[in-house]
Amino acid sequence: VKPIHPDGIELRFNWNAALAQNPFEDCGIYFGSQFVHKSMDCGQSWQIISPDLTTNDTIKQKESYETGGLTKDVTQAENFTTILCIAPSPIDKNTIWVGTDDGNLQLTRDGGKNWVNLASKLPGCPKGSWIPQIEISLKNAGEAFVVVNNYRRNDWTPYVYHTSDFGNSWTRIV
Repeated sequence: VKPIHPDGIELRFNWNAALAQNPFEDCGIYFGSQFVHKSMDCGQSWQIISPDLTTNDTIKQKESYETGGLTKDVTQAENFTTILCIAPSPIDKNTIWVGTDDGNLQLTRDGGKNWVNLASKLPGCPKGSWIPQIEISLKNAGEAFVVVNNYRRNDWTPYVYHTSDFGNSWTRIV
């Protein structure tokens, strides 16, 4: 199961691309490329519900065009500027959190019509770090725990953040 772009635009998938169950629909799923794809029929059809949520930094995408589209190991492990995690709220069907491998932390509160990048609000977080995990509260759609890692740049510092107000303010909890 893998979405395609209806206009033929090349999609960038990480080899551990984000996949999330829609908590309100038995056959609803979300899949991440540089866009958030939504399916309500178990992946038979797809709708794109976001713009490109990554930095779309072409320098990080050079592996694809410098090798004529062949990656060194053909697993898509060398693809960058991709969505790593999608975390839909289990109590508000319109709230979805997204983390990318190039440092963006995105949030929609209207089902994907509008997105806000919250990455600059994470205190002490190195720009461009990976955001591979977001855990959402079961009781408060605005409460989230965000894990950030920067070890690919030899930074072994732990970065874990908490918000209870939809990312307006953050506390570093490590």
